[in-house]
Amino acid sequence: MRIAVVCSLAILGMIFHGAPAQAEPLSPKAVTVAISGKWAIVPREPATPLPCDTEYVTIWTKTEDGKQIYYSRWAEDAKVSRSEIKTVTFKSGETFSGIHIKYDGETRKDDEGNPVEWLLVMPDNDSFYWQRRDWPFGYRTDMRKRCSSNDLLG
Repeated sequence: MRIAVVCSLAILGMIFHGAPAQAEPLSPKAVTVAISGKWAIVPREPATPLPCDTEYVTIWTKTEDGKQIYYSRWAEDAKVSRSEIKTVTFKSGETFSGIHIKYDGETRKDDEGNPVEWLLVMPDNDSFYWQRRDWPFGYRTDMRKRCSSNDLLG
């Protein structure tokens, strides 16, 4: 019975998070350092390479007026998205393992008509995913992986 419960929990973890449980995600401070780079969404077909040459996002951070700022740009699109990086602290005093993003000029709305807000979670230095603040617990986007120079060779 104990084995069935452990296996069930592992399967639930894979359903909601895409992989078996790992070490704690990166801290907010570590995320602001590690997130800079070129990223692509992991294809759902296992043998498909990362689309780092056509479908990618470039992310960088910098300090402006004493605040950490997040920037991103999709592929070669001229539009740059910007957000102040914030942390989330729970009532218990614990800090959420990730960063809070609320894009300047966000036009997408949640069900209540408010601009959507995002939580960026990095399970390790080379992968991340998004959770929208209004989504139910456990829901998230597909994983993003860091593009390496090998991914760019065609």
